[in-house]
Amino acid sequence: MTDAPETEKKVTDLDRVLNYFMLLFKRQTGAGPGAASEVEPLQTVSGRSRMVTYDLHVDHDNMRSSRRMTLGPIGEGSGSKSKCYLAIYDSKLVVKVPPVPITDFNKYIASIKKEQEIARTVSPRECIVPGISVILSKIHPFPDEGRISAELLENAYIALLEETPELAEFLKIDGGFVFFMDLAKYVFLADAIALFHDAEEKLPAEILRDPSILDDLEKFEGRYGMENIHVGMALERVYADYENRVRKLMIRSGAASSLLLYKLQQWFFSYLSGNPVKPQGRDLTESFASQLNALLKEVADAHRETVEGYITMVSNFLSATTFSRRKLQMEGVVANILELLSWLKRKNVAIRDIKPDNLLVAGDPEKYPNFLSSPETYRIGLIDVETAVDFAPGAGETIAQPPLGGTPFYATPLHLFKNGALLSAYRDMKRAFYLQDWFAVIAMIYGAVVGSYLFPRTARQVVSLTKKIQKAVKAKQPIEQVMAGANRLFWPGAVAEFEENMGKNRDRLAALRVACFEPVRTMFIEELAIENGEADRRIKQLIGNQSFFKNKQNREQLYLFSPEKLADILEKIADKKESDPLSFAALEQIGRLKQAMQRNARTIALFRAETPNLSVYALLEIMFSIVRNFMDSPPAGPAGD
Repeated sequence: MTDAPETEKKVTDLDRVLNYFMLLFKRQTGAGPGAASEVEPLQTVSGRSRMVTYDLHVDHDNMRSSRRMTLGPIGEGSGSKSKCYLAIYDSKLVVKVPPVPITDFNKYIASIKKEQEIARTVSPRECIVPGISVILSKIHPFPDEGRISAELLENAYIALLEETPELAEFLKIDGGFVFFMDLAKYVFLADAIALFHDAEEKLPAEILRDPSILDDLEKFEGRYGMENIHVGMALERVYADYENRVRKLMIRSGAASSLLLYKLQQWFFSYLSGNPVKPQGRDLTESFASQLNALLKEVADAHRETVEGYITMVSNFLSATTFSRRKLQMEGVVANILELLSWLKRKNVAIRDIKPDNLLVAGDPEKYPNFLSSPETYRIGLIDVETAVDFAPGAGETIAQPPLGGTPFYATPLHLFKNGALLSAYRDMKRAFYLQDWFAVIAMIYGAVVGSYLFPRTARQVVSLTKKIQKAVKAKQPIEQVMAGANRLFWPGAVAEFEENMGKNRDRLAALRVACFEPVRTMFIEELAIENGEADRRIKQLIGNQSFFKNKQNREQLYLFSPEKLADILEKIADKKESDPLSFAALEQIGRLKQAMQRNARTIALFRAETPNLSVYALLEIMFSIVRNFMDSPPAGPAGD
């Protein structure tokens, strides 16, 4: 195999999607697929995604037709490894390209219908799923389409394909069927969250805001606070070094003497903002600009610690001001994410790949983003439910096997096991499914508030676990043993990372207070009651396993002891620990379980209050404890035990 010539352009997946839309445009203009055409990239759209606007040109019938579209990749990578793109082509479309090409039309339609069935189950919640009408309506619209229900319209286009099978080519990219979703008037939740963390985008403008700020350190203090005045004083010394050097450069190079002080200041802060100085005619020649940028680099390198400290200070300032300005919006988004979680549980559906790119914000577009502060005025909806499962199917039906895997930053070992394994290890299939979404929501809420991943190291563990589990299953190891091993590898790291990152960002997370909707309060109360029920069952089991309290009456008293009373008893019998360490350990475990039950009871009382108002920090602590206690518990053994 020989290398391709350096001049040969490699065709990327994005190119293939772009070529698809060019073919679609040719069809719409009446040009043949071989008509001369041109794609002209115009500009990169600001935002979290690498979105680029293009002009599409088609030559036909001695004329040129043109239109504009925007295209870019989205998503953080999912367990299915599908690649997703956002296209703005008349309306906002999501294009999902499967990792393995689908060439069977019936299989393709069956996959679409599965997602549409999930959408009906969660109705009337906004849920964007694939449909062939999304694209076919652009090349073969039916009369009065707006009056036809989505389901009837899909059926009409399926019937049309039977009559005109060549239209199916417009559902394919490179011979494989792809999925199209119409995002219409909705906003990705990921785009809303990006508003909370735009300090990096604003950094250059903030640095350039007032180039004369070092003339009077009172201005610096007024902007950035007394606690940062030392940063300004240090930067003042850096500027003095720069000014001394640049004046010498001006004399050596014969630069225009008309250059004033403010120009020197502009160059300095322009360079610090990441924008090298550009030539400007005779006053700033290309040669002088090149020497000036080299000088600025020398100064910045010589004072690296001070320069980096200044940039970090400005970044932290922007982050703090953004947090203060967006605080109510963050609280609203968290409240509605939890409301979605409670809705899904009531509908007996687990999405299993919840993340910001798979969720939408449904509210009045004219009031976006201001409505984010008022959670009662909008909802969080769903996009793409390929991995979802209905865990309460109709009578006589079994739970369908959903695709395995998930996005590593939001996934647990349970995402990697089939239904039979979950049933064997946990018995409670319903909880095994919906708590997968709980874990993802924990990570997502943290990311929405803090602006970084909660589990970056744990995500790598998920990737490695996938291969280890596949290898163990092929070796026919007992599935309970495989799952227990996966949990031993996953949970210690996840717990450590959770505690570390929560601790580092405690103040920020605790500053947000969430007024939980009634269904959310009910959800938490139910889960905490399940926790206490399981703890009670475990306490009774441990009482039977210890030998310090032997007769029935003493064991009944032990069951009724408060944690404090039990702690006193353990202190009194500490000398017996060596003679019966297992019984002593059982009593210690009983004490911990009783303490947990007390905490849960207090939390239940908080949720039952007239206006429960908990911090995001407290909510995440509660949720993580519930998820861990269930998932990291010892396998329950065969379901028939």
